[in-house]
Order: sequence, then C-alpha cells, then structure tokens
Amino acid sequence: MDTISREQFLGLANVKSDRCITIYMPTHRSGFEVNEKQDRLLYKNILKNVEKQVLDSGGDKADIQQLLKPSYELLDDKEFWYKLDYGLALFITADSFLVKKLPISIKEEVYVNNTFYLTPIFPLLNNDIHFYVLAISKNATAFYKGTAFSIEELSIEGLPRGMDDVIHFEEKSGQRLFRAGGSPATGIGSAHGHDAGLADEEEYVAAYLKEVDQTLWKEKLGNEKAPLLLAGVAYMAAKYRQISRYGNIVPEYLAGNYERVDTHIIFEKSRNMMIPFLKKPARSALANYYNNLGGGTSCDDFSKVITASFFGQVENLFVKERSHAWGKFDKDRNQVTLHTEKEYGDECLVNQAIIHTIQNGGNIYVLSEEEMPDAKLLVASLRY
Repeated sequence: MDTISREQFLGLANVKSDRCITIYMPTHRSGFEVNEKQDRLLYKNILKNVEKQVLDSGGDKADIQQLLKPSYELLDDKEFWYKLDYGLALFITADSFLVKKLPISIKEEVYVNNTFYLTPIFPLLNNDIHFYVLAISKNATAFYKGTAFSIEELSIEGLPRGMDDVIHFEEKSGQRLFRAGGSPATGIGSAHGHDAGLADEEEYVAAYLKEVDQTLWKEKLGNEKAPLLLAGVAYMAAKYRQISRYGNIVPEYLAGNYERVDTHIIFEKSRNMMIPFLKKPARSALANYYNNLGGGTSCDDFSKVITASFFGQVENLFVKERSHAWGKFDKDRNQVTLHTEKEYGDECLVNQAIIHTIQNGGNIYVLSEEEMPDAKLLVASLRY
C-alpha cells in the first residue's frame, strides 16, 4: 500500500500543464483477477482510451506515445501486477509519472485536463485519526497502530512476546512453582508470586498482563488518548481490562485467538469495529453545520460554496462521495458556470472546491448520499 501525504496531495494540486492525465482503476489483491491478469488487461484498455481522448482533443500521435511511454512500460512489470491493493491511481504529465497503489476500492475513471483530478484519493489524507490494537494470548503479544486505511505492527521495546518471557517455572518437591521476572523496560524486580508458593493460573496470567500493560504505558501509551482495542479470548481481554491503567480501552473486543492471523484480517476486523470512532470528527462537524443553519455560517448553495472555497472562507466542506459537477469558475467576476455534461475546458468544480479548501487549511468530509444534508453535492460551514 502507498500513502498520500498532505504535502504530496498539495503538490499534485498545484500542477498545471497542457495535459494532466489522471487514471483511477479498481484492482485486486488476489484471486482469479490476479491469476488471469484481468487488472493488467483493464489497464491496457484504459491506456487505449486515454490515447483516443488525447487524439480527439487535437493531440499529436507521436507526442501521445512519448507521453504514455512510462505507462506502457508498466505493463511489462510482472511483479507490480502480482502485488496490488484495492485500487490504482496514476498521475501523468509530459514531465512526470506517479503511480499509487490504493488501499480503498475505487471506480474506473479517466480525466484529461490541465489539472489532476484528486477527489477520489482525498480520504487517504485523514490518516492522522488512529487507534491501537493489542492482540494478546498466553503465547503471543502483538501491538498495532491502525487508521481507516491501514494497520501496522509496532515494535515496542521490552514488550513480552508471551507468558514465557515473564513467568519462569520451578519444580520443588514435585510441585510447580512460579517466579515472575520483571523486565528492564518496566523496572519491575523479580518476585516469587504473591507468597512464593504454588503456581496459580490466575496469578501468573495477571503477572504477565501487568508486565504487558506497564511496558506499553512506559513506551507508548503514557501520553496517548487514542482508543485501544483488545483482541483475544474473553478471559484474557477481561483480565487485561481489569489490570490496565490505560483510560481509553474500547468496551467491545475482537474475540478469538490471533496468534497466527494475517495482519490484513486483523485490520479488516478492527476497522469495522472502530467505524464509529473513525467517523466521530465528521459527525461532530456535521452537527455544527446543522446547528448553524440560518445563522449565516452554514451554506448549502452550490455556487456560494464554490466561491467561498476559492476565497478561503470554508472551514468544513462536506462532499458527496464520487460526485462531479462540470463547469468553470471566473474568480475575477465571482461567477460559477455549470454544465450538465463536461464541455471543453471544463473543470470538476467539486474537485476544485476540495483542493482550494485544503490549500486554505479547511477540513474535508466525504459522505455517502444518505449522510449528506438534503442529498446535496456540496455544503459547507464557513469561517465568516
């Protein structure tokens, strides 16, 4: 998976050229479509479509072939086509060629204009909203940082890899004793249980979980407020919740044993459970929009929202997902011209509103049609 930084997004937004080609297409991580090279075939057909669009707009065939040379060379990269994600984006000019594998499902679109079409990749910028996942069992511990689009396992110094890293057993007079050995990371010294006596299941599980909790607190969570989602069997999750000092453990948990589960599965399950948290900023901003309807700072007039975005007035812009509005904005005359179908020289004004809002420090929330106020394409909360 590739990431899109805000700086990279703004860099693409600032590109202006005689021909900026934007390509989006769905791809597959595995399965028939990969084995039978269906994604590669779709890509090849898209390039033919691009050639036709450029030719139809008066382009020279030799120039087009030179422009698309890196794009066609990508067809021969076999390793590339076997290691895809859910989507693919390409940004092409005569002087640049950028390819991004996207962790989101995306529909096929081709955009040939003097700027790039960036609306579909905007959601990837909201990667600063994060949560943590602790997958824990007696035999393994793994700590992850997740966002709406990705998850990564973090290396935490001193974090026990399982109970054997903390609990050491001794045999004496035919009885099994245990010794809880602290790690340098937490500064906990060795101790012989509570009474240096018989090993007790609940006691040594508690010692292990306490070591995990104190290590995470010292190395990562002490200054954090992001939610922590537990993954494990019911007993381990309940016991860790009881022992932990961290104040933002999610009430629900991922039930099961995650010792040998692929990271992608953990990502899918944790993201689905964390959707209410991930959508919280959008819900809060939307509530503010509704509270100020009629008060002058909430605007649902398309032309006024476009104008406000160009002049840096938009604080929060709400956009219906996968929406287009073709036309032009004359900044000198503050005039918006809309067309039912795309005409020569038109821009996607939704795309332009997003770009200008980001450039001026505003926030973007991409919503479903059901979530959008009155099913509008665009609405906004204005700064003034």
